[in-house]
Order: sequence, then C-alpha cells, then structure tokens
Amino acid sequence: MDIIQTVINVNSAQPERLRDFYRDIIRLKEYPEMEEGAMIVAETPFIIDGHDALTSATTREPARTLWNFAVDDLAAEQARLEKAGVRFITTGPVPKDGQISFSTFVDPDGNYGQIFHGDGMPAGMELFVLTHHSGDHERLRTFYRDVVGISDDHPGMGNPFIMGTTWMYISPHSEVHGPAIEPARILVNLFVADVAAEQ
Repeated sequence: MDIIQTVINVNSAQPERLRDFYRDIIRLKEYPEMEEGAMIVAETPFIIDGHDALTSATTREPARTLWNFAVDDLAAEQARLEKAGVRFITTGPVPKDGQISFSTFVDPDGNYGQIFHGDGMPAGMELFVLTHHSGDHERLRTFYRDVVGISDDHPGMGNPFIMGTTWMYISPHSEVHGPAIEPARILVNLFVADVAAEQ
C-alpha cells in the first residue's frame, strides 16, 4: 500500500478539554490547513473530535494505543509537564549507551502518552510513534503486513510499520486482552491515492 499521509484521530466525550491539553500542555502545533482544531506532530496530523459511540468520559483501555513524542531532554520535559499538573505513571532514566527511555503520562481522557529520548538522537528531531498493543499481536501484525499491505521490514528499528512519516509498533501488553472495548476512540487514517482500488 502506498500511503500518502497518516492522520491520527482521537475521539473524546470532551474534545475541547483534550484539544486544550495537547495544544497548551504537550505543545502540539496547530495545523489549520487541515481543519479547525487540528494539530500536527512530526508531519503527522493529530485531530481530536467528539464521537457518539463513546459512553465514558475516560478511556476504558488506556494501554491499547499510546502515542509517543520525541523530546530533546526527557528529564526537563517531564519536569515541565509535572509542573503543569500532568500525572506520570512511569518515568524513564536518562538514556545512555544507545538506549531509548520513555516516561508515560496520562491525558485528561485517561489515554496514555509517552515522551521519549534516545541516546545519540539529534537535537530537534521530530518523530511521532504510535504503539498499538493487542492481545493477539502476531495476528494484528499479519493483518497490517499481509492484508493491508504495509511493510514492517525495518529490523534495525525493531520492525515498525512506517506509514508516511508515522511509525507504528504492534506488541503485546499485560493490560490488553481481546478485541477493543471502544473501537471508535482511536482511528488511524491512511490517506492513499486511490481509495476504491485499495478497498
């Protein structure tokens, strides 16, 4: 599949509150070229909308999908976010010896996001990574690779699916079992040249 662009669509029962958080606290840039309220991170549009199917103000499966934002200084960025009232559930050490460290935060809808930095990453590097956890991660990986047709042949990077400028990792997680409880909460939109042909 030839993907022109990937757009992440996060749906919320309170989209204004969630938009304010990602724009004002996380500091995603506004992207008015797409639609009102759209933001962008590392060339990936990040849109927050409402959705009628959501019955809960907070997500019931926060560990299913995480968005990961590259930062230059993990400790400094975490301190800035904590000062702004952001709660972290894990904190990473200062990365060294080529390693990557993550700190996981909770947004107003209860979704998990991560800030990360890797030893040796150049300053100012913009990278957005989606991590999708599944109770049957091999089946999901096979679906995206063999049915949807996205390559995951990137062994030096841990075999992510690279969709335009967005990377997506699929892996297991101890808190994720069975099918998604709220499938409408997170949508990954793949923009292609010919929708009818791909369908």
